[in-house]
Amino acid sequence: MIQRPINAAPCFVQDIISPTTGQICGYKLGGAKVGPSVLVAAHSPLGTPVYNQLMQLNTLPWMWGTLYLILLDRLDDNNGAGMLNYAPQQPLDEILFLPHIHPYEPMQSAVQDSYWNVLRLCTKLGMIAGRGVKMPTEMGDKNA
Repeated sequence: MIQRPINAAPCFVQDIISPTTGQICGYKLGGAKVGPSVLVAAHSPLGTPVYNQLMQLNTLPWMWGTLYLILLDRLDDNNGAGMLNYAPQQPLDEILFLPHIHPYEPMQSAVQDSYWNVLRLCTKLGMIAGRGVKMPTEMGDKNA
């Protein structure tokens, strides 16, 4: 794994590299503070811009727990078997699958919706403070 420190502090970001293809097939964010473990799965046309937007958060280094973002279309031919080396060492608390985006759908709207869904999940689990993150009950969803 390649480590890329975030400018702000004790947390780190790691690229998850496929051992067979050599390309980035996911990211590991956080882990500096013990907390929940979350897996977000997406196809790279949506997952990569969501990751880029998450990297803009100034408070990301203070996140509790670990967020794994896996790019499903970049898993190797062995259905990701080579990624077992990078699997979380603790049980996952939540798994979030982001939608598959069709070419005719507006990408920016899907990126924003997915980004906020990831932040809502992290807020719900106490990984981030969530100031400014609207939860489903605040958005008028009575089924939340």
